[in-house]
Amino acid sequence: MYGSFNPILTTAFFTLEEASPTHPDIQNPYYRITGQDSVICCVLNQSDQFVMVRQYRPNLGEKTLETPAGGVEKAETPVQAAHREIAEETGLRCALLPLGKTFSLMMNRTNIQDHLFLGMFPESMANFVPEPGLEVLHLPRRELLRYAIQGDYRQLAGLGLLQVAGGILQVDMWHSPLEAIEQAFRQQPQVHWPDHG
Repeated sequence: MYGSFNPILTTAFFTLEEASPTHPDIQNPYYRITGQDSVICCVLNQSDQFVMVRQYRPNLGEKTLETPAGGVEKAETPVQAAHREIAEETGLRCALLPLGKTFSLMMNRTNIQDHLFLGMFPESMANFVPEPGLEVLHLPRRELLRYAIQGDYRQLAGLGLLQVAGGILQVDMWHSPLEAIEQAFRQQPQVHWPDHG
């Protein structure tokens, strides 16, 4: 129904592409956004708090509460990108559990793949310098759902991440005791423990 995609606008962050219709009943071209794949990471600490960040988002005109996230750089695996993003945004290193393969937001307009990770047992890194404009917050786990319902936490990928994590760990990420979550996490063979070398 559409031909191949061709770039019509390229920026440092994304490319807008256009595909012309090949079916006579379709008049308008189809547009999509392409860019580097991303990692989205939810970190739960030993004090039963989610490690979150708050930053200003110009497209929304406000500061938003989010989990650490960012792009996967060239020659970088998603796990490496997740470790890097968590370190850059929060000053922590932690064990990471990959959640599934890849996921997509806005499947109708982008082909960017999102890699989801649950991080646990974080440790502070020496000489951490916070990114300008980025505030690190520690939100009690049981408060996050209330924040979401009230509209103070709107990162849909983060909410979905917790549901997938709960299914894999066979726990309720909102209500199960922290000890049960930690035990289930430790039992996962695909956990990537941080390198302390």
